[in-house]
Amino acid sequence: MLPLFYVGGKQMKKEYFLLGILSVILLAAGVWIYQIISEYQKAEREYEQLQEYVKVEKNTRDPENTKPNVAEDDKEGEKQEETVTVDFAALQEINPDVVAWIRIPGVLEYPVVRGGDNSYYLNHTVQKTYNIAGSIFLDYRNERDFSDSKNIIYGHNMKDGSMFHVLRNYQDIDFFQKHTDMEVYLPDGRTLNYQITTCEQVSADSEIYQIERGYVEDNKGNEIILSTCSAKANVRIIIKAYLKEKTS
Repeated sequence: MLPLFYVGGKQMKKEYFLLGILSVILLAAGVWIYQIISEYQKAEREYEQLQEYVKVEKNTRDPENTKPNVAEDDKEGEKQEETVTVDFAALQEINPDVVAWIRIPGVLEYPVVRGGDNSYYLNHTVQKTYNIAGSIFLDYRNERDFSDSKNIIYGHNMKDGSMFHVLRNYQDIDFFQKHTDMEVYLPDGRTLNYQITTCEQVSADSEIYQIERGYVEDNKGNEIILSTCSAKANVRIIIKAYLKEKTS
């Protein structure tokens, strides 16, 4: 029969060994979490810097039928109009792949790039630095000028709320009804104004991702689909929007 202290010492060695393994696991998890947070912060700083190339001017005007002597705090008698100017020359100097600037007022705004495939910008930013946040990018099968009848734009559903994470909010009817206007600014000076009409979940291999090539003049309408991942690996959240006005 072994002495009690010997048995206890053997048990203590086992506990120390398990504690060591647990410490290594916790350390690895801490490093992993730190790296992810660091990636989020780097992407956030980069996209904040790109906002410097977009100028938004707000102008308040009275609607045609506004009654005179409306109180200053009566916001119903006022309508906000915005003039947006995008410095595409500067953006394309940073990356020639920049093809547009997408904006849903009060919801999101990002530069849009288009690569040679649909993989590169999944993990590269507009400045072409590796980052899990990736970019907002147009399907490589689409024309750069959004002239196809269906145009698909992808973005990650980032846990920090960035990129296309906000698209999931469109599953709430109240949010949806308040944010139906979408604007796409192009390097040639045009602004494409879209009306968001649908939010739904589709499978990753849905036919919705098939693109029928052809210019708007040869097809009915002009559609944009914004696509992001969901909590389920094989499910995507999409919103559809149709061109309602084209200005130059």
